Amino acid sequence: MRKLLYGVEAWYVRLWWNVFAHEILPALEGLTKCIVQKLYLAWNIKVTILEPKYLHSDINDKVKRSLPHPAYTDPASPVSRLRVGWDTFMPEGDPEKAIFYRVAEIPDPPLPLPIGKDAIAMTRMMEELGNAIEIYESWSGDTDLAA
Repeated sequence: MRKLLYGVEAWYVRLWWNVFAHEILPALEGLTKCIVQKLYLAWNIKVTILEPKYLHSDINDKVKRSLPHPAYTDPASPVSRLRVGWDTFMPEGDPEKAIFYRVAEIPDPPLPLPIGKDAIAMTRMMEELGNAIEIYESWSGDTDLAA
């Protein structure tokens, strides 16, 4: 299963992606974790959620986009900047170097597995959040309303 890296970065006007990334993908991740818990151990089935970097492809050459509505043509608007970003985004990930087949050879793979420098960087952001939780978790101990 491919998973979006954590919601730690906001992008311009990506409502459709936000719904997919923050509702559908976490649901699939939760379903995957439930399935893993129910797998019969004797079958020796291993599951990993791959968290790859962006891989270069020719998708921009194949996408057919409609012209923007006149209300969204101001070059300073977030939507216009997003459209420019779509046309200029060139991922650095080389699909020929992707290590997905190597993952299948790991005897006991981790459930989440970040792959690529950008995926690792995003995961490190989560480590920083985890460090803050370790230090300040006690502050949240008594934040509920009194019963």
